[in-house]
Amino acid sequence: SAFGPFTLKASWVAADVTVNERAFRFVTTHLEPFDPFVRADQAAELISAGGPAAGSYDPVVLVGDINSDPNDPAPHGTAFDLLVSAGFADTWVQANGLVAGFTHGFGELLNDPDASGFDTRIDHVLTRGAEAPASKARLTGLDPDNRTPSGLWPSDHAGITAMLFP
Repeated sequence: SAFGPFTLKASWVAADVTVNERAFRFVTTHLEPFDPFVRADQAAELISAGGPAAGSYDPVVLVGDINSDPNDPAPHGTAFDLLVSAGFADTWVQANGLVAGFTHGFGELLNDPDASGFDTRIDHVLTRGAEAPASKARLTGLDPDNRTPSGLWPSDHAGITAMLFP
């Protein structure tokens, strides 16, 4: 960098988990929202040797606000593309095919009249080495009944739930 090293206060958390006698690594992250080059570097760090989602960990469930839509060209889609090139499968596509599955679009005040502003898919549930493809994936938080009594949405992002077989 022309300005020297800098610190970002975003990271990841990883845990080795066993559920129903299936062991896997669970990783959650929130990648850089504004700079696609920093975001790509963060994705590369996740999957690099010694990273929390490195190829040595199998199976892996990686979830989070990746801030990278698979439909966007480089550099904006690069972080997602790096994760897929490392063997991660997109559970939304596994379960829903070409259905859009937009996860972001409410304004920061969360008072949008409806979800018509949703136009990007930047939140993901990804797996590598899963025993089987995801059988279900759905969005949450978009039902008007989820709004607060004052009319606010629960988040500026939709949540994703997925049936996984790690």
